[in-house]
Amino acid sequence: MEETRLNTDDKKCSCCGGNLVFCPEQNALKCQKCESLVPVQKIERVETHDIANSFDQTDDYKKYVKENKIFKCPNCGSSVVLNIYEISKDCPYCGTSLVAEENMLPGIKPDGIIPFAFGKEQTGQIFAKEIKKDWFAPRKFKKMAMSDAVKGIYVPSFCFGAKTNSVYVGSLYNEYTTTDKNGHTTTHRQSFAVSGKYARVFDDILVESSSKIEQEQLLPIEPYDFSKKVGYQDAYLRGYSAEHYSQSVKECTETYKSLAKEILRSEILRKYHYNGVNYLNVKTDFSDETFSYYFVPIYRFDYQYKNKHYVTYMNGQTGKIDKHIPKSKFKIILVVLLVLLLVALPFIIGIVSGASAEQETDANFRLLDLI
Repeated sequence: MEETRLNTDDKKCSCCGGNLVFCPEQNALKCQKCESLVPVQKIERVETHDIANSFDQTDDYKKYVKENKIFKCPNCGSSVVLNIYEISKDCPYCGTSLVAEENMLPGIKPDGIIPFAFGKEQTGQIFAKEIKKDWFAPRKFKKMAMSDAVKGIYVPSFCFGAKTNSVYVGSLYNEYTTTDKNGHTTTHRQSFAVSGKYARVFDDILVESSSKIEQEQLLPIEPYDFSKKVGYQDAYLRGYSAEHYSQSVKECTETYKSLAKEILRSEILRKYHYNGVNYLNVKTDFSDETFSYYFVPIYRFDYQYKNKHYVTYMNGQTGKIDKHIPKSKFKIILVVLLVLLLVALPFIIGIVSGASAEQETDANFRLLDLI
């Protein structure tokens, strides 16, 4: 495999005229004909912005939309970013041909990107390895070839950072059980008050801004390793698709704060030993709030199994998949029956023991009659 000194801005391979696409394993553009490589030089620094600033169409963004055409899918409505060197012109979500170009979308240029860590060719093997961990997945499904049903997409996301100072007050409780001399058990609850201050710095709260993927769909395949983030370059998009963000920074701010508050609440509770929460009130002040606009990689598997349509997402950096996969009804029923049996087992033993004791008592009375 020949390594060339071409510029990543070159449209075609200078050796043979073939198309250049991004190869995650080599961190280079790779010719699809002669396999020549054009290394992509990493930009280590990723710009951050004050969340209070408003952004219009900057010069960087105008250059970005000139080099990357934005298309509006006439079928599903997604706004898809395609590099000027992109080979495919189909929507990555529904497969519709993209013909309606949009040039007037307001926005900002991506600051950073987490590149795909492995190519489409490897996704089938990684998918098979991941679903083997799921006992409920049907055996036939585990043998399906999935590499033909996959598309690589960069999801638009905002990464938020902030300093937080929280004040909290609440009431937690512990439960314990006592047993009297007759064997009867009683559960007691003992409550205790908690209060204090808690400081935390966030720098990697990710909020998606896709029109096709919900935050709840992204959470199961997180986290992403932001230590491997790099500055945005168009070269990473070659061979892949990306979506233009559908929500502004301002619209995503409330989501990031909600996620931060959930994390803070969880970390505060982790300080205490308890069985339950009566209430916990947390007041949080946010300061030094920043954001960066990122593209994060996902692979989208679109397939049919037993006449039912499924879409499963895979983290394009770690290979982690979500749980939206077929489940074996037989295995689910089997587990339910086992659980019911375990729950009912003490009652069955009690009934059997009671019946045995009654039979023994009857036998003793008959023996006394004979005497």
